[in-house]
Amino acid sequence: MNDLVGLTLLNRYRVERFIGRGAMAEVYQVWDTRRTTYLAMKLLHDELAMDSIFLRRFQREARTLSQLQHPNIVRFYGLEEDDQRVFILLDYVDGTTLQREIHRAEGPLPLPRVMEIMRPVCSAIHYAHLQGHIHCDVKPSNILIHRNGNILVTDFGLAHLTEGATSVSVISGGTPAYMSPEQVRGEELTPQTDIYSLGVVLYELLTGGERPFTGENSSAAHTLRGNVLWEQVNLEAPSPRRFNRNLLPEVEAVVMRCLAKRPVDRFATALELLVALEVAGEEQLAAASPTRSVAAPTIGAAPKRGATPARIGRRSRRPVGLLIGGAAAIVLGAIGAGLWLGNIGVSIDPPYVGSGNPVLSPTATSSATPMDTPTATATSKPTATATPTWTPTRTATPTVTLTPTATPTPTATRRPTRRPTATPTATETPTLMPTETSTPAPTDRPEGPPRPTREPTRVPPPG
Repeated sequence: MNDLVGLTLLNRYRVERFIGRGAMAEVYQVWDTRRTTYLAMKLLHDELAMDSIFLRRFQREARTLSQLQHPNIVRFYGLEEDDQRVFILLDYVDGTTLQREIHRAEGPLPLPRVMEIMRPVCSAIHYAHLQGHIHCDVKPSNILIHRNGNILVTDFGLAHLTEGATSVSVISGGTPAYMSPEQVRGEELTPQTDIYSLGVVLYELLTGGERPFTGENSSAAHTLRGNVLWEQVNLEAPSPRRFNRNLLPEVEAVVMRCLAKRPVDRFATALELLVALEVAGEEQLAAASPTRSVAAPTIGAAPKRGATPARIGRRSRRPVGLLIGGAAAIVLGAIGAGLWLGNIGVSIDPPYVGSGNPVLSPTATSSATPMDTPTATATSKPTATATPTWTPTRTATPTVTLTPTATPTPTATRRPTRRPTATPTATETPTLMPTETSTPAPTDRPEGPPRPTREPTRVPPPG
C-alpha cells in the first residue's frame, strides 16, 4: 500500500517510504515529528485488522515487545490505532538482514563471523526465555544487522508466554524451514523450539545458505510447504559437512544436537548452546584472535620454581574455562542491561536517534572484550607468588653479613631462612679467627672477609 507514503498519521507520524510486506503486516519508515527521529511502523493488514484473532495476536506482539528491554532486541515504542489502522512503532534499523548477508557471502561464513552473529542472537533469545517468552519464528530474515555492526532480533509476532517448562497456549504459524517437529505437530512448545530454529540458522551460516530440509527429499505432500513440514518431523538432518568439508566435527556436533527431533535431546538454553559452540570452535577462534591464547595461560595455579611456561599455541583445557566465562559474560551482561532498563522504566518520550542500540558499540568489538576480561580474576594470584622466588637473589650478594663474627644476630634475622643462595662464599675462614683478639683491622677495611682472616694468623704469640 504505497499510497500511504506522504501521509501523516495521528498528526504525528509522517510516512516516508515503504520497506516491505509480510504475512500479517506491512512495514514503513516514518518520521516522528515529536521525537524528531525515524521509526519503523508495522501496519497490520486492513483485512486482518477486522479479524479479532489476528488483532489479538498483533496486540500480544505489542505487549511482548513492551516487556523485552534488551540491547539486541529491536526497541518498542508503542501501539497506535486510529479509525482505520492499527500499527506498532519500533526502532528503525538502518542496515540489512542476516538473510541478505548469507546470500551475499556466496559460501560458508568463517567461524569468527558466525560467532559474532550467534553471540548477540543467543543473548537476546536467552533473555526472552528468562522473561517467559518463546520467539517461535527465529530465522535470518528476523535478524537485523545495523550498519554499525550491531545485531538485533525482531518480529515477536508469533511469540507466546510460557509457564514453567511448558507453554500455556499454542498458535499455528511459523516458517516451515525453521519450525521444530513439535511446532509442526501442534504440540505444546518449550524454549527448545527456539533452540531448534537457532540450529537451522547456524546450519545456514556454516554451509553458505543451505537448509537441512527443503522439501526436495519427500513426495508425501502435494505442496513444497507440506513436504518441508513432513521432513521436519520424519527425516534426520543431513550433515552440514556435506556442504562444508572444512567444518570442524565438534562444531558439526553442536549443530546436529540443536536439530534433534526430541526437545529433551537439544540444548537446555541458548546460553548452553553458545558455550558449546565457543568450546567446539576453540582452536579456530583462538587462531583468528591472538589475544585469546595470550590470556589463556594466566588461568590456573601459579607455576612452580624452575618450570617452563606452557606453550601458547598448545591445546589445553584452560582456554575452555576462559571461553565459557567469556560467553557467559556476554549473555549475562546483555541480560543484566535488559533487566536494568526494565527495572528503571525507560522513558521513550525524549528524542532518541533510531540506531536500534542505545547502549551497544559494534558487535565485533564488544564480543571480543568479555573473552579477555575473565583473566583479570586470575592474574592477582600468580603474580603474588611468582615475584618472591626471583627478587631476593639480587639482595643476597652483599658480603657485609660475614664481617661481624661476634654479632651475627641482626643479619641472620633479616635474611629469609629459606634462601640458601646467600652463602656461596667460603664459610670456613671466619672459624680460624681467634676470638680473644679483637683486632680493629677487619672493621677498618671494607674489602671483604678474605683479608681479615689471614692477618690475625701472622701475629706471634705473646712472650
